[in-house]
Amino acid sequence: MVRAMRAMGVDYAAEYLQRFGFPAQNIVHTESLALGSASFTPMQVARGYAVMANGGFLIDPYFISKIENDQGGVIFEAKPKIACPECDIPVIYGNTQKSDVLENTNVEEVAVSQEQQNSAVPMPELEQANQALVAQTARRNTRRM
Repeated sequence: MVRAMRAMGVDYAAEYLQRFGFPAQNIVHTESLALGSASFTPMQVARGYAVMANGGFLIDPYFISKIENDQGGVIFEAKPKIACPECDIPVIYGNTQKSDVLENTNVEEVAVSQEQQNSAVPMPELEQANQALVAQTARRNTRRM
């Protein structure tokens, strides 16, 4: 990880973390950042991960969705902003992607099963691996060990 950060540049990596909502004062501008030297609260980490779950939009997460009094009246209810309507997908029970992966034996079958579930989403073209190149890489990696 340190090599990757060194290649991209520490300042670029620190700036990129700020795009995920992490405060600049908590981000150290050294290569140790790649090893987790920054200190963030659980809410800040949740906010950072929420960017990926919301199509790249920075949102403010919440932990409490509703507070009711003893009579059942709503005292507080979170009203989250939906930054990415396409990302607001209900939780699906039963046949999920994970079960497809466990049932199917290869990537092509999983891709086909996902394509059948939602034809509106374009599926990436799967390229066949060049078997000669795979064998050559395997031999090279074996020699290194």
